[in-house]
Amino acid sequence: MSTFSPANIPSNVNTLEELAAWSMLALSELNSNLTVQSAAGTVEPVISTQVIRLPNELTDPERLICVAYLPLLANWKSTGKIWSTGIKELSQTALPTGFTSN
Repeated sequence: MSTFSPANIPSNVNTLEELAAWSMLALSELNSNLTVQSAAGTVEPVISTQVIRLPNELTDPERLICVAYLPLLANWKSTGKIWSTGIKELSQTALPTGFTSN
């Protein structure tokens, strides 16, 4: 888990959607070489993000797609809130400075 302070979140991030995008893009940047076996013979990036364009969507046709395979601690069901006590860290990499400014 790459630690950060809430003060690291850029001040213009003020919705859950923006926070989700910020955190997924940061995780993708930090863990771009990590993979996980998601099915027999299938290896996926642990975190992946991409922008796609929906050809038939007239308004807001571009979408940010985020996929995360976050490892859970063995006792995650008994720890309470999964986001605060159930997630096992991916790495100890520091948050890049580009993610801490507007």
